[in-house]
Amino acid sequence: MALLDPFPIQKADISFGAEYDYRLLDALLSEGVIGSGDLAVSQRAAGANMSVDVAAGTAVIDFDTPYGGKRLQRNTAASNSGTPGAAGADWSATFAAADGSLPRIDRVVLELKDSNVDASGLYRGRFKVVGGVATSGATLTNLNGAAAVPANSLLLANVLIDAAATSITDAKIDTTVRARALIGGAATLRGAELAYVAPAGGAGDITVTSTSEAAPTDLLVCPSFTLPAATDVWVEFYGVFEINTATANAQIAVYDNGSSQGLIHAVTLDGGIYTWAGKRKLTLAAGAHVIKVGGWTVFGIGGTPSEQFILQNPRGAFNTFPHLRVTRA
Repeated sequence: MALLDPFPIQKADISFGAEYDYRLLDALLSEGVIGSGDLAVSQRAAGANMSVDVAAGTAVIDFDTPYGGKRLQRNTAASNSGTPGAAGADWSATFAAADGSLPRIDRVVLELKDSNVDASGLYRGRFKVVGGVATSGATLTNLNGAAAVPANSLLLANVLIDAAATSITDAKIDTTVRARALIGGAATLRGAELAYVAPAGGAGDITVTSTSEAAPTDLLVCPSFTLPAATDVWVEFYGVFEINTATANAQIAVYDNGSSQGLIHAVTLDGGIYTWAGKRKLTLAAGAHVIKVGGWTVFGIGGTPSEQFILQNPRGAFNTFPHLRVTRA
């Protein structure tokens, strides 16, 4: 018999195990933290050293079992990882000392243990530092030498341990890699915002100096976000541009992790002020993404790039408010 008893049902001699609760989480939420600040990783609040703090919060974590996947895990107070050789409470492993000559990417995760499934002898969640391999040129962008995220774990941060470092500061922590738990199980809720950026008032204009699509001038760059599966998204862009020469061939494209996904605009303009709004649908693979809009120019009649093509940020009487938004399609 493959069809199970419906849940709930009003019959005293029918009982239900925890599987139904797990399946309910599977159906309702994708893996990730509940609130935007939940389980954020930062430098030690009491003074930077070779440890990090993890904020309070709640997460839903995929768990590989035949009885339903996700588990709900809460952290009720900030938790410190402890220093090399002395892991903190609720931590199974902390940071090792820095390599003397090479940088290293370590990862902070929240892992779940259920002895009925993994024979660990534990029934709990705990934080863990997954150490990487010290590698020349390792950065928070290329993640060279970083270890894989263990099964039944949620990635909370990537941490750059510089060569011979004796402390970890916020500048060396990327906690934007935390996925957000979204309604829809597989994170399919249409219209859900994945990333958004709008420069602060007075941030200054951005002059397009590039003449190459392969290496554009960055106009707007969204914060990193992570997708659990291939997902269709909308990329929406708005900006006001100033052309300060007789003719300029101005081009704008959307980029995913540095790779061009095609033009939003490609037009030849006379001098003046222009408002551009563009929208493009993309299919993004599972994993981390940084969406940006970049611009370049093909020289028109005389002039230099700095005279031709400028994105105006909020300033003065123009009141221009450029922004870039990524939502689920």
